[in-house]
Amino acid sequence: YFNFFVKRRKINLICSAEARDAILTVFQETLLGPKDLSKYKEEFYHTFPKDEIPDFEKEFAYFAKNPFNPSQDLTIDLLINFNIFEESSGIAYLGDEVSIRKEEKCFVISENETEVARIPDYIDLAKDQNFLEKEDAKSETQRADVEARPSWIGSQLTFL
Repeated sequence: YFNFFVKRRKINLICSAEARDAILTVFQETLLGPKDLSKYKEEFYHTFPKDEIPDFEKEFAYFAKNPFNPSQDLTIDLLINFNIFEESSGIAYLGDEVSIRKEEKCFVISENETEVARIPDYIDLAKDQNFLEKEDAKSETQRADVEARPSWIGSQLTFL
């Protein structure tokens, strides 16, 4: 939500089709509300005045607008771009040049079919608590290498 509402950016979420479906369900509920609102009127106590029950459909319709373009409905695809790992190959494609392959215990990122990075699929933050100190201790040469990295590396990528 921070990327969309504050930074006004969409995130690229790289995941399986199964994870995408679960995430869509969560975002549907948390961002747009439940699809069937009719049952919520039944949750009010029977003595509650019927004319004071909120019009949930109207209220959700009001908030289901893109805050940056109120004439447009707010949809999940405004917040998230899904890149799905293909079941047969285990590869997700980010455009024509960049691919990410899931291997045992890591993700392999390639650009123009050349491997450019390997990222562990699990990071133990408690074990790697000195990560920032290690990053600060990098030599100038290592920092220059990072600055010369391909432009896509600066993109917001999330793996699931």
